[in-house]
Amino acid sequence: MQIKMEVQTSTKPPNLLNRTKTFSKNILQLCKLVKITYLNKNIIDHVLRSGTSIGANYCEACETTGKRDFANKIQISKREAKETVYWLELLVSTELDKPLLTSATQLIDESQQLVKIMGAIYDKSK
Repeated sequence: MQIKMEVQTSTKPPNLLNRTKTFSKNILQLCKLVKITYLNKNIIDHVLRSGTSIGANYCEACETTGKRDFANKIQISKREAKETVYWLELLVSTELDKPLLTSATQLIDESQQLVKIMGAIYDKSK
């Protein structure tokens, strides 16, 4: 069972909207390949919700008209990214096979980076 993670191939840094969408797609790929058990069913559900919510809230933030609403949506994205780290770490503890473990670890790293990015954007927006 090999997961095919989507990666950015351009030499330019990806814009954040594309990066969060790619992250969501990779979350979907991981969750699709994990064998659902009684122990991990709830974890997978939370990974799906929080992991795909990061980009959705960032997308909403980009469409707001007010500074306060923008900051609020960015803060929500940051919280969802933190929550995703939590749930992915729990998922890793459920004895994933090696390819899925590697993918989950990469997603944890990306989610931690998104936490930092959203935090920096939030700090600048205040």
